[in-house]
Amino acid sequence: MCDYGVGRNLTPTELEKALEETLRPALSGVKTILFGSYGSVLDEYEISSECLDVILDFVSKCSFDNIIFETHYSTVTLEKLIKIKNVLGNKFNITIEMGYESCDEYILSNCLGKVMDLGELKKTMMFICNEGMKVSLNVFLGAPFITTKDQTLSAVKSIEWAFSNGAHSVVVFPSNIKPFTLMYDIYKAGYYSEISHWQLVDVLDRIPVDYLDRVSLSWFGDRKNFYEDDKYPLLPPKDCEKCHEKIFAFYREFRGANSGGARKELLDSLLKDSVNDCSCRDEYLYNFNNGEGRLSPEKIEEIVGDVKKR
Repeated sequence: MCDYGVGRNLTPTELEKALEETLRPALSGVKTILFGSYGSVLDEYEISSECLDVILDFVSKCSFDNIIFETHYSTVTLEKLIKIKNVLGNKFNITIEMGYESCDEYILSNCLGKVMDLGELKKTMMFICNEGMKVSLNVFLGAPFITTKDQTLSAVKSIEWAFSNGAHSVVVFPSNIKPFTLMYDIYKAGYYSEISHWQLVDVLDRIPVDYLDRVSLSWFGDRKNFYEDDKYPLLPPKDCEKCHEKIFAFYREFRGANSGGARKELLDSLLKDSVNDCSCRDEYLYNFNNGEGRLSPEKIEEIVGDVKKR
C-alpha cells in the first residue's frame, strides 16, 4: 500500500546542508516534528549512524516541544534509544512511531504481507517506555481481501489492542490506492475498491471515548498527489457531493478538539445530521451488512498470482 521508491543515501555533509538550508527556514512556530525515511529512520541501511548523529545534533539546537521518529519496531534497540536520550536529554517529548497496521495475524500475513511478531512489538514498546519515551502505533483501515465489516471491526480491535498494550497514541491510516503498488494492481484487476469516508467515521465512533483524544488521522484525503501529472491518480477514501464538505469540516474540528468527550460530541453531531442521508453513506451501510467470510490463504495467493500475471 506504500509507494516508496529507491534512491542513494545522503552523506552526513549533504544531510546537514539540507537540514540547515531547506528545513530550518520553515520551522518558525513549529512545535512538533516527525523524522522518517522511506521506511524506518532508525534502520542503518536507510539512515546511517553518522546521519542520525547529524539529525540529533540539528534537533538539539531547535525549540520543538515534540519529536517523533518513525521506524519499524525491529530497528529499535536500547543502544539507539540511549543515544537519542544522551543528545536530546529531557528538553523534548520524544515519541517512537511504529508501523503496526493490525493485531490480526490473518490480516497481517495474508492481506498485507507484513511480517510482525506482536510479542516482540510489545517488548519493544515496553523498553521504549522504560527509557521515558512515548509509543505511537499506526493502524491501517481497509485491508484487501476481507469484507467491509471485517475491515472496520478489525481496525477498532487493533486500536484497542494498541492502547491496552501501552501505546500512548494511535495514528489511523485509511487506505489510499497509490500508483506503482500491488494494492493499485489489485484495484485495477477488480479485486479491491476505495473505502468510504463513512467507514473511517464509523471506526472513530466505535472507539471508546477514553481513547479518542489520543487518536490521529493521516492520509484521509488531505494530501495532494505526489506525481508530476494526473496520469497516476492517488485514490483516497470516497464520498459524494452531498456529504463531502460536512465530512471534511468534521475532520478539521476533530483534529482541533482537545478531549475525547468533545470529539465524541462532534461524531454524534455528524452522524445525526440530516445531510448524512446520502447515497455513499447508504452504500457503506449496505456493504457493512453484506459480505461473505474470509478467503482462504490459498485463494488470496491465487488472486495475487493472477494480478501479477496481468
